[in-house]
Amino acid sequence: MPRWPAYFIFATVVVAKPFDTGCVQGTITNESGPVVKASVEIRNIMTGFLIHTESDAHGAYTFSSLRAGRYSLWVQAPGNDSVWIPDVFVENGHITHEAVRLDRQRLSRVVQADAPTSLAFANACAAARTFVTPSR
Repeated sequence: MPRWPAYFIFATVVVAKPFDTGCVQGTITNESGPVVKASVEIRNIMTGFLIHTESDAHGAYTFSSLRAGRYSLWVQAPGNDSVWIPDVFVENGHITHEAVRLDRQRLSRVVQADAPTSLAFANACAAARTFVTPSR
């Protein structure tokens, strides 16, 4: 039986599966145009595997060498609402395109109530909730 060199056997294995991963790419925009340095995360639904990247100067992002499967995509950028895309499907040897449009955040008024800072104030609050019923 002839002996094959180890490099020939290895090359055969590598060539046998040339496209065992896929890719997700797209652009992040808002009403002003491309969103630079938007935070983009992709998570494999089955394994929980998470990868993070940022959009470039053109709002573009790319995740390469992803195993085939179902993923979720989370995009956020300061001053914009966040976007979650629950179903992004990756197929072997394919590029999945996901263009994301962010909306500007709407400012709202936040009212904060501070907790009681002293025991006397806490006791006064408790006394205010106590009802006294007059006796007959």
